[in-house]
Parts: sequence; structure tokens; C-alpha cells
Amino acid sequence: MSPRSLLSLSALTVLLVAGACGSPIDDEVRESFRARLGSTSFTVYPAFLRSPAGNGWDDASAARLAAALLEDGRGQAAVSEARVPITGEVHMNQARIWRESAAEFGAWIAAHPPETDYAILAEYIGVPAETQAFGVHAYVVDRSGKLVDGVLLNSHHEGFAAAHPRSAAECTELLVTVMREQWAPSAPR
Repeated sequence: MSPRSLLSLSALTVLLVAGACGSPIDDEVRESFRARLGSTSFTVYPAFLRSPAGNGWDDASAARLAAALLEDGRGQAAVSEARVPITGEVHMNQARIWRESAAEFGAWIAAHPPETDYAILAEYIGVPAETQAFGVHAYVVDRSGKLVDGVLLNSHHEGFAAAHPRSAAECTELLVTVMREQWAPSAPR
């Protein structure tokens, strides 16, 4: 099996396991969102970086994710300069961080709705890293702030472990790869 296939399978496994454990994303909502790909619009926000040296944002990640959405024909994409404030604590439980950050992003979008149909925020945990980031997250919400799709990756996923992302740029490329595979027209829904 190719590294790309392993990465896609790993990301899908996370979403399926999350679904079995009461995923915050309703399957019908995710299916409806994915069915609209190609005829929708996105606002992409700078990635939120959680680092022991201090939190920050990466503007280049938003530009790269927006470019990938356009290149892949997933819809129109605009880059926002707004830096979404994620204030939740870092926990040992990555799924809890994911849920809390997704909820914070959704609440922020509800209070500051974009002109587009959807909003995307990436979050990278432990970046920059000497050996490997702790995690790569992405949250996709609609204009009302409702979570419609997302990604959670870490060292337990073969594709993530193979990529060894250490920088925001490397995390973004990993996320682009996962989104391309999960959102491909022929991808299992």
C-alpha cells in the first residue's frame, strides 16, 4: 500500500473511530458538505500554532490551503488575515483538544460569519518541533459555526509518522494531502 493510501486510511480511521465514540460531526452533515464541494466557497484562516515557546499563527498556511482548494476545484477560496483566538488548554488527550478547539472556532465564526459558505482553520500542535509535531488538526464549519468536517492526525497514524512534520509548512502539506484524498470525487464517503 502506498504512503498516500496509508495516510488516507489513517485519517479515515480516526474519523470512523471518532464516529463510534460520538463524533461531533454528524455523518449526514459531512456528506452534505462533501456533496457541495466544487460549487461552494471557503474562507481560510491562518493556522493556529500551539508551541511550548508560545502560541501563534501562520499566515502562509492559509494561503497554501486556499491555493490547494482552488487547484483541486473544491470551490472558491479566500484567505483571511483574521487570527482566530483559540484559548483552550493543551491536554494529553488530543481528541479533547480537537473537540474544544473545534467548538471555539465554531463559536468564533458564529460571532464573525464570513461571506463564504464555509470556514477552515488548521491547528498544529507542538510546532516548530525538533523531531516531529504532536498533531495536525483542521476544522471546517459553516457560516453559523456548525462543524461539518475535520481532520485529526498524530504519530499513531502511519502517514503522519512517515511524514514527520516539524514545521508549519510541513504540517500544511500533510493536511493538503489528506484533504485531497478525503475530498476526492471518488473518495469513500
